[in-house]
Amino acid sequence: MEIRPLLSALWRSRTGPLLVAVQVAIALTVLVNVAYMIEQRIELARRPTGIDLENIFWIGSQGYTSDYNQGTAVAADLTWLNALPGVVAAAAIHAVPQTYNTTSGHDGIVHALGAGDRDHQEPGG
Repeated sequence: MEIRPLLSALWRSRTGPLLVAVQVAIALTVLVNVAYMIEQRIELARRPTGIDLENIFWIGSQGYTSDYNQGTAVAADLTWLNALPGVVAAAAIHAVPQTYNTTSGHDGIVHALGAGDRDHQEPGG
């Protein structure tokens, strides 16, 4: 492809090269701003949280029958979780830490384990 005819066509008028330069400048400005916003978001996500994330997890509680009672189920789950050996605390929540999301109206349960006890146990056993 010959570049010389392309350049000569561009230089016949001053507005052509000017418009191309402005378009490239705007495109680069948008690209640099997006890269900067992504970099800021990554930096924000890497900050220390102050939460003991190694010892916290969440579970959801949702029923599929017409006689399911969310409040009773959450209370029973919390009682069972708090009775487990090594559990520091369990609490009902509506937003999971570090996810920037909610549990869509369902109560989640945060289960904090003790640092030395990470064994998984099934309910009732």
